[in-house]
Amino acid sequence: MSSSIYRFIEKGKILCDVAEGICCRCYNTKMRMLSADLSPPCMRNPDLAKIKIRIEKNFPDFGDLTKVQGYDMLRQICHNVVGELNFFNDLILDICEFRRAAKELLREIPQSLVHFKLDMHRGIIILYFDLMLAYMKVMLIFSSIEERKAIGSMYSAAYHCAKEENEPNLGELAKLLTDSDGIQRIFIDEFSPHSEFIGASILQFFESIMVNDSCENLRSKYVLNPTFDGDNMSGPSKMKLNSKSDCHLSMYTELREASTYSDYIVYAFLACPGLIFDPDGKYNEIFKLVISDHLVVNVFRDTTLNLHAELESLYSSYPSKRDNVTVPKGFKVKNIIKEFARVAVQSVGMRHQERRSFIHAEVKNLRHLLTAVPGLLGPKFPVVLAAASMAKSELLHYFRHLSMDARKDVKKYMNGDHYKCRDITTLMDDLHELTCLVEKHREIVEVYYAEYLSGWDADTVAPLCANAVSVLPENSNEQITALLMSIPHDLRTVDPEELSNSDLSGLRLNWSRYTTILATSSKFSREANDELAYLMQEVVEHSRYVDDLPELIKEYFVPHELWWFQSRLVDCFREGLEGTYRPMSVFGIVSAVPMSLHDDCPEEGLLLSESAWRLCDLLVSLTNKYVESMLGSLWDHFISLEKKSRASDAGQRLERQWHKQNQAKDGSKPSSQQADHYPGFESEGWAKKSIAPLAHNRRSLVAIMEQAHSLGNVLVFNKEYNIEVAIRQFMSSYFENRIKSVVVPKGDMERPSLVLMEIAVGCRTMQAIYEYISADMPRLLRAVLFRNFCDTTVPPPGAATILRQAPPKESPTGERPVVWQIATWFCMLVQQASASESGLMWIPSTKSFARAKTSLRPIDVYINRDEMAALCMFIGVQGVRCIDSMLLSIIAERVHTTRDFISENQTVLISFNRHRYKSSILSQLKMTEAFLTASVTVGVALALREALHQGMSDALQILAPFLRDSLGTLTSAVKPFILQDVTTPLYSIAFDAGVMTEADLSLAQAIRPLVSSAEDKKIFTLLPVAYAACFMSPYWQANGQYLPAFEAFKGNQHTLALTISKFFLCFIESSSGEGEGRPASLPRRRMTITDGGSTYASSLREAADTFLELSANVILSMRINEAEFSDRHLRPMSNILEAFIRNFPLMDRHCLEKYFPYAHIHASQMDIAMGRIKGTDSLTQGMQMIMNASSTGAATVEG
Repeated sequence: MSSSIYRFIEKGKILCDVAEGICCRCYNTKMRMLSADLSPPCMRNPDLAKIKIRIEKNFPDFGDLTKVQGYDMLRQICHNVVGELNFFNDLILDICEFRRAAKELLREIPQSLVHFKLDMHRGIIILYFDLMLAYMKVMLIFSSIEERKAIGSMYSAAYHCAKEENEPNLGELAKLLTDSDGIQRIFIDEFSPHSEFIGASILQFFESIMVNDSCENLRSKYVLNPTFDGDNMSGPSKMKLNSKSDCHLSMYTELREASTYSDYIVYAFLACPGLIFDPDGKYNEIFKLVISDHLVVNVFRDTTLNLHAELESLYSSYPSKRDNVTVPKGFKVKNIIKEFARVAVQSVGMRHQERRSFIHAEVKNLRHLLTAVPGLLGPKFPVVLAAASMAKSELLHYFRHLSMDARKDVKKYMNGDHYKCRDITTLMDDLHELTCLVEKHREIVEVYYAEYLSGWDADTVAPLCANAVSVLPENSNEQITALLMSIPHDLRTVDPEELSNSDLSGLRLNWSRYTTILATSSKFSREANDELAYLMQEVVEHSRYVDDLPELIKEYFVPHELWWFQSRLVDCFREGLEGTYRPMSVFGIVSAVPMSLHDDCPEEGLLLSESAWRLCDLLVSLTNKYVESMLGSLWDHFISLEKKSRASDAGQRLERQWHKQNQAKDGSKPSSQQADHYPGFESEGWAKKSIAPLAHNRRSLVAIMEQAHSLGNVLVFNKEYNIEVAIRQFMSSYFENRIKSVVVPKGDMERPSLVLMEIAVGCRTMQAIYEYISADMPRLLRAVLFRNFCDTTVPPPGAATILRQAPPKESPTGERPVVWQIATWFCMLVQQASASESGLMWIPSTKSFARAKTSLRPIDVYINRDEMAALCMFIGVQGVRCIDSMLLSIIAERVHTTRDFISENQTVLISFNRHRYKSSILSQLKMTEAFLTASVTVGVALALREALHQGMSDALQILAPFLRDSLGTLTSAVKPFILQDVTTPLYSIAFDAGVMTEADLSLAQAIRPLVSSAEDKKIFTLLPVAYAACFMSPYWQANGQYLPAFEAFKGNQHTLALTISKFFLCFIESSSGEGEGRPASLPRRRMTITDGGSTYASSLREAADTFLELSANVILSMRINEAEFSDRHLRPMSNILEAFIRNFPLMDRHCLEKYFPYAHIHASQMDIAMGRIKGTDSLTQGMQMIMNASSTGAATVEG
């Protein structure tokens, strides 16, 4: 026995592995040449274009190139060209060396084999066909490199220029390039001499393919249903392929390998096309069975052959005169091939749809059974392995046949819908889940079969091996005896408790050597070896379950080859998302990309990793878009239900129904609007269609969430993806972005109550989904609110206030919180309200804004007590501080105007204070309009601050009822103007809680530093005089219009009372001595002090008393000379004094009574009520004005 025969198996496996590496390199070269960025620079150098064409055309004889354009450039860079194209020369040499070795072994095996029966000599037969396919695929994938001749010729020419001699292997290079142009003929010439062996071998595959092809047969026998094993549930699954014959082939092994057998047969007919002309026609049936089931056949990765087009081309020139083939009389091979192509086009799609449906059901049942009873995975692993292999084969068949073209003459019979399956991802997911189940319980399988091998298998094989040794031929090699006796010894050494040390590859190799010996010799006793051979087929299979399980999973479970159909994979992923077909298993396919790499082509690793990461990012993006659409649909539906349950919407719905009823009674044409439904109408039987899309969206979203949760971490090369985390992060971003878009849509602020409703509905929507993934909705809500409505850089009340004239560019988190947009909106509102013609008025009685112009957007629905409470609900204390900070900046800016006004008119004001009954000197005042406009702006800002803090108080009353009341009680019990350092912390907490007190710490900290010098303090002692003097300003003539319906000035001059009160509290300091910043011309007032002697309170009362006295003098003097001031609204001016008394903490009504009797105020109010606002108003004119104003106000309220 020659040593070469002894080592057939080893040599064949090594050559198959080398072929796979060569195919990877050829495929990588093909892809590089198709890419402008990766192809060698010399191949895309325009200066070498003409010489490249010349040398390719004349290869291998270049001739004289010196006169060809580009030759000089080639001479200059020849060494670089050799270096750039050396990889291709190495590839050529490796292919040539592989061809020599493979052709020798493929020629030697058929010549050496005496017996080749599949159930006894499986190893050597399968090895031959594996090597044959490897050889043919290497040649096919090499011939698919379109620029192979250009690369080879360019390399040879550059080598000749560099070395001044031809490349040593030029002959082999030229022969390979020549052979690749006529690849069909090469295969026929090389394999036809072995057609008898090839034909006899493929006939043994026929029964396996027949059984695999019939789903009904498999279903009726419950082949893939282990629950029908009956009493053998605890034993390994065993079933003969054909129980009626003496064949000993295992059903599960043959089902697992059936798709491989089909490839063997297809390539056998491509290599030996003369088989179809067999006189007995014994190959015709198997040819028809296989050819009619395929439109394309795999070559390598996504490279396929159009089978029927290839056969048409092959038999158009075969047989030729050089072929020793006799065509039977009347045998029209072209017609037969065309008929087979027509049958295939018509039936392949539908047949495989049925097959996928069957396999999907069986794999799903297996998955559920093994999930419930994992212990069955051990004995039933052959069933699981066969089912997984069939599922993987169907997936590969589907993607290879997707978007392929049929032969032109039968293309009209093709129905593209038969080849498309929208739910293909469900089969992918079931296979992925089954794979994960096997990997999870891998130890169960390994231990189970390790016990079998070391026990029953070893005991059964030992006597058979001894019997085989006893009948060996006399001249047998001692190695054969040692080989046989090593088999039971190797089995007994298997330790189920120490599987990490188990390596049964030597056992399998020894048995393959022995079967090779049996197949190549007729001297051995068949009776003594047949039973051993049949049993050892099973033992070898069990051994792989023990030490080679990861390789089995890679080979039969994981469809990593699908990676190469990326565009089709993405399309299936999209369809899976839209149809709820569990598409997340596609990530598992991407994670299996490293399985496609080969050690002989390491340069592919970087390219594949980058491509895999890009695809994963794309899949994550598609998932996020789908989640966004589903989540948005749910959110919108919940919003619509929420709105239907609101009282205002219910009222509008009833009003619309009432109008429709009236239209029906009047006989007028009813409106074409859709009927208004009550909340919950979707549950009615007649209206369930309206909720079907919602239910579908929710199921789809829940399915994606559950699948992402079960998928776990996906490792793609060295980068880890967690789809659940990615979806959760996207949902968080979507939730946050939607809330932000609702708060300030297109630069304008939405009603806070609607924003709060949106947040509440969004939380409910997210909670409905978050229960299916590991997510914390309350935590997300806190994070979103904190990021967008809080800014920790704003200090608490009482600290140094940061004035924000504009929102900060960045927050500590890197993005500006939305609360600053809200604050900007408030500042814009202040600016608008300060303009006399804006029609925007602050209504003190309702603590809200209103518009005098009904054509504009109603503002009272945005700024009122309920809306402010809703706003404070989601912006919180920190958000209120942000808005307060920007409002304070507006106030601080106007302080400069106040100081400039007093400074400019200091002499006039002092004179007026000394001679307070000489109002005529007030005509000398300057800048009164700017001063009063600034003060009105301050008043509006202060009014908004009060409304905002009242909203904070109302919000806390809901969230923490006792906190507000407790702080209110404490602050009312402490006098704010005594022990200020002690009471500051209390008032700071109270301010944050919305409890407005006399001690406005934030306002004081914002504007007091602006009046810090002694000169400024001296100027601001004239503040009461300044405000009193301005009542006679011409400003009131143009801007002092009073609207009785709103009880407010049109230009918000009534907010001056708030400005004056707050400025007094902030700027009036203690007046214990004459020299403390007080002009000598401003005498001290005599007042009774009742608060224990506080000089600060005394100063405040004195300033307020001065203001009241001077203001009353000015207003009453104008009333006395009303004819002179008839164009001004004098009567409402007394309202400002009344409002001042209400806002100022240290004064009450009797203080005003001293200077402005209540009788005058009452008379003014009666005149206003009768419509006499100005002195020139008559009663009739006044009533008409009231009616106009009332209608305006009513319209505004209605709006």
